[in-house]
Amino acid sequence: MRGTAKCRGWVVAAAGLVALGARGARGQDAGQGEGPGLDAAAARAAAARFLTEGEDAPRPGMAAAALARLEAHAVVDPVHGPAWELIHRTRDGALLCVVRVERTEGRVLYFCQPDAESVVAALDAEGRPRPPAEARAEAEARAHFTRAELEALARRHLARLVGDLAARPFRLVAAEAERGPGLLVDRFTFEEAPGPGVLACYPNPVVIDLSPETGEVVSLLRTDVRHALRAPPAVDAAAAERRARSALPAAGALQATTLRVVLDATGPRAIWLVTFRPTAAEGAPGIAAVCAATGEVLGAQGGE
Repeated sequence: MRGTAKCRGWVVAAAGLVALGARGARGQDAGQGEGPGLDAAAARAAAARFLTEGEDAPRPGMAAAALARLEAHAVVDPVHGPAWELIHRTRDGALLCVVRVERTEGRVLYFCQPDAESVVAALDAEGRPRPPAEARAEAEARAHFTRAELEALARRHLARLVGDLAARPFRLVAAEAERGPGLLVDRFTFEEAPGPGVLACYPNPVVIDLSPETGEVVSLLRTDVRHALRAPPAVDAAAAERRARSALPAAGALQATTLRVVLDATGPRAIWLVTFRPTAAEGAPGIAAVCAATGEVLGAQGGE
């Protein structure tokens, strides 16, 4: 592998070049999920384990009767295909939490509990907009956990979702603080990096929102595409660079060549993401996505 991709925007560009993303995409396990998979009872049991079992369970005191009443709705996850959403409501219908599990193994893909204390009111008691400084001051006063403490909690939730982080390492790629008016959360985004013996894997983003007031998990969203490239691809880096150069003949000097796993409508595939420096001071870098199996240029742009 030549060079180091320091700009995460390149990954976004590659996604656009080969039509990646949630729309119509399927992960590696999606074909298995097309069948019946887990039934509603098994999905309810998976959600119950997530909600109540372990030190970092979001609803450890949830009663067995409430778990048995979880509503089960068949849905289609944009990446993983058929899934179940389990919904917990109060007896008068107010939403308490939602858990989405995929149908092959019951892996949790999404969770939120909107009743968590995670909002700074935008309006005062008379319904008038609050001064922004007042809302910010309230948010800061309610933020009892430090950023370091919240990151440590987020990493514990990540480990609970993923399991062995030595075999599947994740890196923190973004940390943001929402301080109202509106949301009062700290958001941590992790992406999977190649583990031991792995040349490339899908980044599998995990986004975890925590309340800085209580430390509770407000929501989490994950992708879990289990596709790792362990053997060198048929097309090597040098061949990919030649194909990219032929597609962008006016581009500047080679900047980086990075092996990636991406998703398209057929599932995961390995690509070489080749970037070139712009030829003009205000020009755009050249970016080309080359299939690592066939050498086909899947898309190219920039290079002015």
